[in-house]
Amino acid sequence: MLHIENHAMIQSIPQEPAVPVASVLMAALAGDLSPGARFVCLDLLSGLVFNDGDDSSERCQQIARQGLWLLYRDLWSGTLPGIVVGAYAVLRAIEDDNDRLRAYRDSGQVDLPDYLVD
Repeated sequence: MLHIENHAMIQSIPQEPAVPVASVLMAALAGDLSPGARFVCLDLLSGLVFNDGDDSSERCQQIARQGLWLLYRDLWSGTLPGIVVGAYAVLRAIEDDNDRLRAYRDSGQVDLPDYLVD
């Protein structure tokens, strides 16, 4: 994944390949991935969507929004802390309905580190 990351993002700034990479990551998240692979996909996706104001990031956010339910599934799953944190990080960057995200976060079913609970 490091090679993809160095093309899709350089020094945390999304590059031209970021948009197709975001599409592939979302397609991968729809499948049956190992927990380690799911964590890596979410980690890279969070970097692609978290650069506000960047055109590539905005397009990556649009792609991620199309699979919003996949991210909520991973948030709710509680599979591994890294997966839950990764899904939450992406959702914080893309979710337009902050009340819904807050309701999930505060449901008692989602275990997030203290630094993520505002």
